[in-house]
Amino acid sequence: MLVHISNGTGLIWDPDTILELRTRHHVVGALIGTLPRMPLQNVFKSLPLVLMPEEVTLLLENGLALAVDGAASHRSPSQSEIDADALNARRNDSGDIPDAAAFRLRAKSKQSDVASDSERDGDSDAFFTPVASPLPARAASPTPSSTPSIIFAPAPINIVTTYAASRTLPWFEPKGVDITEARRSELWTWPRTDAERLRLKVFKGLWDKGYYISSGSKFGGDYLMYPGDPSRYHSHFVVSIVAPDRAFGPLDAVTFGRLGTTVKKSHAVCSWDEDRDELVSFCVQWSGWN
Repeated sequence: MLVHISNGTGLIWDPDTILELRTRHHVVGALIGTLPRMPLQNVFKSLPLVLMPEEVTLLLENGLALAVDGAASHRSPSQSEIDADALNARRNDSGDIPDAAAFRLRAKSKQSDVASDSERDGDSDAFFTPVASPLPARAASPTPSSTPSIIFAPAPINIVTTYAASRTLPWFEPKGVDITEARRSELWTWPRTDAERLRLKVFKGLWDKGYYISSGSKFGGDYLMYPGDPSRYHSHFVVSIVAPDRAFGPLDAVTFGRLGTTVKKSHAVCSWDEDRDELVSFCVQWSGWN
């Protein structure tokens, strides 16, 4: 599996890879592409799939995926390759020509209907025929060919096709590298800080327990935890990550309990025990609040 790195973000462009990540490795990610011809674009998304930094590092460290530098994978194309790609693009766009012809036919039919309605109402001549006015004797009468006519013509249709993925380009030669090479070349350097390393340890600890994990920013936490595929289950926990040396007081218990109750979920507070090298977690639930 290949994870394309672009500006420090991991992207998946292959649908089969997305399916394998979700069904075999319970890695969810989030689709961020648009579907221009589909309704409800704020609900239904398309490729690519963007991964959280924790997910990218997890896949690379476990040897489940290789990192690809998208910018370095595009070599300079030859002129023959450019010409061949342009020819293929024209062939692909030829399927849109019937749609354009049908649009023009509908527009012409609509014009005919409007003209028929005007004639039926008896006001077509009054609208299109200019009122006769006395002209000087030396002025010539306008000939039919010089009389301006009103023409309803649809605007020309310009079809622009933009290919999101580069895998069909002959000059796209992706080369996947493992986590060691990705860090050496600074293609992928996350985690860099202690806070990021803590997030990665907690994420891996929860992932090892079989949970599906997604971002929890919409619910005031770091993660959302699902007992199964998010398309089939609701999330049960909002996860907040706290530093191991942070004191947990009554105000924190009230805050986390109220937040979890507001969104009708349990609030899991997670950290990492460096001495025992294991995940530490407990659940805060405000009982008595229905």
